[in-house]
Amino acid sequence: MTEGVSRAPARSNELSPELVSVFWETFRRRLWTIIHEYNCDAGETIWSIHERSSDSDRMEICGQPPPTPCLAISLDRSAAQLVCDFGPDSQRDRWIFEVLPGAATVRRSGTVHRVEDAAALILGHLLPV
Repeated sequence: MTEGVSRAPARSNELSPELVSVFWETFRRRLWTIIHEYNCDAGETIWSIHERSSDSDRMEICGQPPPTPCLAISLDRSAAQLVCDFGPDSQRDRWIFEVLPGAATVRRSGTVHRVEDAAALILGHLLPV
């Protein structure tokens, strides 16, 4: 086994709801931190996060002022998946990450990412460098 890489259970739905909730809260906090730091470095609000209290498993990150790129992120609790949709509805680029057991990790396309790295990877696909 490669150091730092954990094995996932045979089916992602074997994860406890508590573990999925912990991952989501950790991931959300990391996104908020990155966006806040990015805006502070820019000296203005370039990116904003929108969440609705009625849907705590979904958030959108949009550039300001509109129209600019947007990213919709949702948590599918039953499948233990993080779903990221980039761009307008008609041309979405969808990334799906499987939430893994352990220290807040996910897998996409066979690669395991820590929560910090997954957040940076996702935002790096949206935010200009």
